[in-house]
Amino acid sequence: MPPARTRVKGSWTDVASKQSNIRGGLAFLGKILVAVGLGYWLVSNRTLDAGSLRVLRQPHLVIQTILLFCLVSIGAATLRWLILLRAYGISVHPVRAAALQLMGLFFNAVIPGNLGGDFVKNLYVVRGRPVDVVALAVTERLLGMIALIWAGWLITLGNAGYVLGQPALAPWLGVLTALALGAVLGPILVVVILPRVLPGELPGIFGGIVRQLRSAVQVLRDKPKSGLLVFSISLFIHVMNLAYFYRITSTLLGTPPPLSAISVIFPVGLLTMVLPVSVAGVGVGHMAFDQLFSAVGLSSGANAFHAFIVGNVGPMLLGAIPYLILRRTRPADDANDTA
Repeated sequence: MPPARTRVKGSWTDVASKQSNIRGGLAFLGKILVAVGLGYWLVSNRTLDAGSLRVLRQPHLVIQTILLFCLVSIGAATLRWLILLRAYGISVHPVRAAALQLMGLFFNAVIPGNLGGDFVKNLYVVRGRPVDVVALAVTERLLGMIALIWAGWLITLGNAGYVLGQPALAPWLGVLTALALGAVLGPILVVVILPRVLPGELPGIFGGIVRQLRSAVQVLRDKPKSGLLVFSISLFIHVMNLAYFYRITSTLLGTPPPLSAISVIFPVGLLTMVLPVSVAGVGVGHMAFDQLFSAVGLSSGANAFHAFIVGNVGPMLLGAIPYLILRRTRPADDANDTA
């Protein structure tokens, strides 16, 4: 009887959906517990001083925080996204794009893994193309991660003589060099070489990653100028973030540390934030920067990261405002396909 089958099918779907929601909720709770546990451990061991946030009251850092948020996190990042959207054949009004970028930053701050906001903002501009929602996020994040690594690597290379002369820094230059080369060769290996060695679609999660990377690389290959512009803007964004982190560290330590030391460890430390084991990298990032600072002979790594993440993430909470306004509108209302 068709009606009975429909009801049974619906009940199984509802059960599966509820189970998925429960698993997601438990995973989120687990990440919160990890973040709280690591934070408590760092504070109890005096590795992290909550009072380090006082550094953000310094007038020069207040101005830098505002400029970083307005000109970099919103201005440059929105321009980067608009260029990428154009490469996918999508046109969005710049004002709406800026509002969606701010909303995306809000979700990046509150959703574990630091990736959720990229998907949310893309849902509002991509109509009937679910594959492109993922591909857009992967392309933007892929170029952003490569630019993050290369920003630190290029600055370090500018001081290679000093770095190689420091026993504590030389090994980290090797790590950063490997990451810089791997960031370029990795996608080539996955997209170009791997399909020739293993023909056909790969199953499972790895196969999904390969398909997403392939889609991203295909767009960049078809629109190389757009890819170069997006990469250049990403490079600028990460250099500005590195400069902001350097100023925070200098203020905390009372004396400017070697720029090459910060440029070596900054990309490595930020990469730990994408690990899906805590909320927004809290706790994990603190421990990573504490260890990285110690490895190059510096102190206050956890405090520097704490001030940086609060100064960076704090303003992102303003993204709740456009979210409350835009959630009443249908996603992709203002998007126009130009392809």
